[in-house]
Amino acid sequence: MHITARLDEATIAQLLGELLPAQILLDDQGDKGRWIRIEQPRQVDFIADRGLRLQTSGQIQWLAAGLPITVTLNSVQVMLEPQVVEEPAGGRLVFHTSLEDLDLKNVPGFLDRGLLGIINGKLESQGNALAWHFGKSLTVNADLPGSIVPPEAFQMSVRNARVAVLADALELTVGFDMRFSRAGK
Repeated sequence: MHITARLDEATIAQLLGELLPAQILLDDQGDKGRWIRIEQPRQVDFIADRGLRLQTSGQIQWLAAGLPITVTLNSVQVMLEPQVVEEPAGGRLVFHTSLEDLDLKNVPGFLDRGLLGIINGKLESQGNALAWHFGKSLTVNADLPGSIVPPEAFQMSVRNARVAVLADALELTVGFDMRFSRAGK
């Protein structure tokens, strides 16, 4: 059995509206260290076969000589690239986050590009932080009532999955294995 969930533009806008604004910590010092704050997107584009591109603004805090400096991001272009990662429990949907472009208020462009590379390195090191462990979430092991003899339980687990970014939606298709188990087998 396969089930496909289609997240259209309205659904993505709703989900991003619930997620953002958000602050992403870039080190282990919490909000006293390095972070980037992403505001509500002004625009969201589906980039087929790649991901979601958000046009937004925000702030960044960096440490200079141990002191926090907060700078406004006039604009920032964020790419969210979905990927299904297989694991023994059935898989997870990961959104790799990277900044494609940024414009810091009152900062020369060459510093923007240097900071962009550093931030993307920090985001990449966080790897799979923005993820849904759908294999665990969608696994079912339900006991059957005693009036059904001999099957004991219904079991459903994720066999495989794939994600596709279309021109107007994101689709996640999950394949399942289903079975009835019997005592002692």
